[in-house]
Amino acid sequence: METAITLTDHGLPVSFKERVREIQMKIGELTMDRQSDYVEAANMALEIKRYQKDVEAALDEKIKAAHEQHKALTTLRNMAIREPQRAEKVLKAMLIGYLEGNEERREALQKELDEAGSAAIVPSFVAKVEGLSFVRIEDVELVDADSVPKEFLAPDMRGIRKAVKDGRKEIPGIRVFKRVVPRFTVKGA
Repeated sequence: METAITLTDHGLPVSFKERVREIQMKIGELTMDRQSDYVEAANMALEIKRYQKDVEAALDEKIKAAHEQHKALTTLRNMAIREPQRAEKVLKAMLIGYLEGNEERREALQKELDEAGSAAIVPSFVAKVEGLSFVRIEDVELVDADSVPKEFLAPDMRGIRKAVKDGRKEIPGIRVFKRVVPRFTVKGA
């Protein structure tokens, strides 16, 4: 069953849209209790697969070209900002160092005044700069992977599937099983 596909100026199939809607409606009518329903479902799936292949054929080159342009522009952007980012990182470290050093001096002076019985409050020595602020954020660092609670561990499903494909039959906590999946082969698309 060959379906003629008409493409728009953008390369998208349009004549098949109505047929896809028909197929979607017909899917609900299939009871799958007769050989004819099975054959009809298979033919509809193959028709949909042909449509998908036509869409891919029409758009893959455009997608590839756009991807190559995206990669080139991303590389250009990253090269252009690499040095400013390095300089910013150095400046941030310097600013934090200055802030922390001044805070230590302020705390020491405040302690001296408190011990002397003064009620004076020592203000920060750091100048206010418009557009610059410091915030305290929560951060984490892994120090002992074996102690991390189970709720924060995510299994590497890709690695698990590869191990099974490579012949591993048992993995604790994993059920290894076979399942049937339909695979459609469309020739000439």
